This record gives sequence, C-alpha cells and structure tokens, in this order.
Amino acid sequence: ITAVGSMTSGIAFGDSTADDDWLGLGASAGRIEFDDQTIDEINFLSARVGIGDATPDDLLDVEDANLGYNFLFGSNGITFSTSGTSGINVDTFGQLSLTTNQGAANALELVSTAGGIDISTGSGTGDIDILGGDAVNIKGVLGAISLSSGSPTLESGLTLATDGQVGIADSS
Repeated sequence: ITAVGSMTSGIAFGDSTADDDWLGLGASAGRIEFDDQTIDEINFLSARVGIGDATPDDLLDVEDANLGYNFLFGSNGITFSTSGTSGINVDTFGQLSLTTNQGAANALELVSTAGGIDISTGSGTGDIDILGGDAVNIKGVLGAISLSSGSPTLESGLTLATDGQVGIADSS
C-alpha cells in the first residue's frame, strides 16, 4: 500500500505524525480525522454516522430495529423515538415535545421521584391548555388541589381540600 487517506509515505497512522491526517473518501468528503491534543480526538467529518443503521437520517442515527428504538441528532435537534412516532424531541430552538401513539390508558406520564413537577409557559403571558378526548382528571394524592388564575398573591379560583371541602375564592 503506497497511500492511506492523506498519508502518502512512511508509517500510516502509526505515530504522532498522523496528527490531523485523515482516512476516508477525500479531503472534503466523508472521512475520519485523528487529532493529537491533550485529550486526543477522532473526528467524523462531512458524513452522517449510522450505528445499527446503514442509511442514517441525520448527523448521528442510532437505531435498533429489533428493540424498536431510534435516536437522531442533527439539523432538526434531538429525537428519541420508539415503535413509530412516539418520542421525545428537542428542536433547535430548545422546544421540547413529548408524543405518544401507543393508545394506553396512561400513554404519557410525567413522574418526579423527588419534589414536584412544574408546567409553565416560562413567562408572565401565555396559556397552558390541558385537553382530553373524554375527560381530564387532576388528582392530588397527598395534598389539596388548587386551580387559580392571576398571581400567587391574588387568590382567585377553586381549591379542593384533602377533607373533601371545596373552596371558591374571588379577588374582587
């Protein structure tokens, strides 16, 4: 062999002289580059990387057809999906979406093992809509449930206490 990638003479990728040299399809095509740094790097450049996928859909595509999962990282953000369109997606603007198509009674759950779960618009404006095809159930297992509008200092809304009492408050 007279040449391997960008190395045309001497030992091919055998010592530190291989710094910034590459192995692959060409200087600007799919290639693997070796970079001698304090913590060395192996870079995949001008290519999509598929692990378990011969035709990757994005920059990094990890797939296991037998287990039914797919992980994509690239131009549209990050997506993890299982069995079709179910999944978690964080787009390039940081928007998070959780979707499911499983049809189970508890098809989507948000679970916290320590503390609570806050659902917020992140600003003083905007609505949070909870929509259900049949019913929307809100349960407080160990505490009261409060539904209110306005700021925390303007007590207006509905409170369901753990003893079954219902409180209705109006800030006016």
